[in-house]
Amino acid sequence: MRINDYLEKYKDVPFSDSPVNEVDFAILAEISYVTLDPFIPRELSSEYSQSLQKIYQAFSSSCTPSSSFLQEARRKLLRDLVNAKRFKDLRLYAFSGETSQENKLQFAAFAVDLGKDTHLILMRGTDGSFVGWQEDFNLASNQEMPSQQMATDYLTSVLKHNQHPYFLIGHSKGGNLVVESASRLHPKLQQQIEAIYSFDGPGVFSSSYQTPGYKNIQQKILNYLPQDSRFGTLLENDQEAEIIYSAGFSYLQHIMLLWQIDETYFLRAPYISLDSQATSTAIDIFQAYHSLNDIQRFFDIVFSVMYRTGFKRWETVSSDPSEFLSNLYEEIKDLPSRDRQFVFTLLYDFKLISHQVKLNFIKKEFAHSLGDPLWLSYRTVVQHATHNQSPYSIILAIIFGGLALFIPFQSLSFSFLILSIMMIMSLLSGLRDLISFYRDKQRGLVRKELLFSGLTAVIFLIHFLSHVQQATQNIQIHFFVFYLLFFAILRCLRLWKFYKEQASLSGTGISLLLSEGILALLFAIRPSLCQTLPYFLSPFFLIEGALILYSHYRYQQKRELFEFISNYLKDDLRKNATD
Repeated sequence: MRINDYLEKYKDVPFSDSPVNEVDFAILAEISYVTLDPFIPRELSSEYSQSLQKIYQAFSSSCTPSSSFLQEARRKLLRDLVNAKRFKDLRLYAFSGETSQENKLQFAAFAVDLGKDTHLILMRGTDGSFVGWQEDFNLASNQEMPSQQMATDYLTSVLKHNQHPYFLIGHSKGGNLVVESASRLHPKLQQQIEAIYSFDGPGVFSSSYQTPGYKNIQQKILNYLPQDSRFGTLLENDQEAEIIYSAGFSYLQHIMLLWQIDETYFLRAPYISLDSQATSTAIDIFQAYHSLNDIQRFFDIVFSVMYRTGFKRWETVSSDPSEFLSNLYEEIKDLPSRDRQFVFTLLYDFKLISHQVKLNFIKKEFAHSLGDPLWLSYRTVVQHATHNQSPYSIILAIIFGGLALFIPFQSLSFSFLILSIMMIMSLLSGLRDLISFYRDKQRGLVRKELLFSGLTAVIFLIHFLSHVQQATQNIQIHFFVFYLLFFAILRCLRLWKFYKEQASLSGTGISLLLSEGILALLFAIRPSLCQTLPYFLSPFFLIEGALILYSHYRYQQKRELFEFISNYLKDDLRKNATD
């Protein structure tokens, strides 16, 4: 069940029968993104509140269709909310908002009266404006967002004009704003705060933890993160988060409309995903390696280019993406070469850091088992060779390149010999993974991978032994087709499990799935196509050899960054071991 299903199920259930809960708060946080701004009273006192029905009537008579799918989904949610008896007494008041490109500011907030003396303050997260995103990225350079002070002033004014207790609600940037602004309040005003709900909102700066204001509200903060959170893991958060299952994957999990619900509560997940942890660590390393001035300069250049395209909001980009991309390309070309090189260098550094961190996290997941899977061991050997100024990387490149040139001139049997070696390597890796599965008592994504790869290995072994005395070309072809088909099915199941486990889907994995499936079907329908097998293998080895050479070159160019990443991860491991 998701938010829309929940609203349909509980639309006629009053708060007297089912008290207001975290899902209700999340629904209201979602509708805070709908631009009701001109229709909500700006008076701070709740005496001037206006019913949601009247506000919606004014809004619906003037709004135009949006090109944003998400915005339309939120409008539908608002329409369902207006028609729900559960929210019939809902009234809005005390709107305040400002968007300024010059000040890098995007802020909006309003108060809600649910009836029965239940009052909320909603602070909007990042909307579709470029300036909203630019303000968010100030956090990446450890700078205070202008909206934080504005949120503090707003919250102070509302609490002074009303004596009600308040729930503070925010999603995304709004989650950071409700926590940060509440921590800066006068202690007397802090007593009016019932609880603070942050839905996938960034944490706060570590320096904030030590302030008396933060300590006063610390126990009132409830932090919710989807399992594959990318935004909520930014900055520091000393509160244990509630991890939520989501029907989305990767960055789409940020959208609360996709969060899973069990009756009146969000469905809890046991742990944060590997990708979420890796992304958070990669951002930390990026911030530690580059100076804050460099990071700020990077975002200033990027957003100045985006503004010059003539677009100001993502909704307008989605309505005419070709023009935006064309303008963006022209603006990038017109950048001074020094600025262009600076931007691409930092982008490349972040990509490199992310890749190394993810590889490290995968290795840690396998650390408790018999060892790395064979594919990871191979990557580790290649990386070790390219990172130690040894000739091994050149030798490996020559070997792969030589095989690439050599294979097309050999018989088909030689190609099957090479394939057999590759399949035996997969077999050994899979068997070891299967043993690890039975020894591993921890739950998680990796455990499911071990089971699938191990079962694959067992089937391959049985098939291989049953035909070892009949190694005819026909059997080899059928074995190869079986190999490709089974791996395509296996990879499909793995990708599905990745999706269910809230991990990001690998582009490489999807590409391999398609290529394995297509090749298997082609060879099954037309066995004669196997004669072209050497020409399929040759580019593979050639590309692999070229990649090894490139890895060697890349390491020589980025040696300092590679060493920084390695030392950072070692220090982080030691720190976690002592905690």
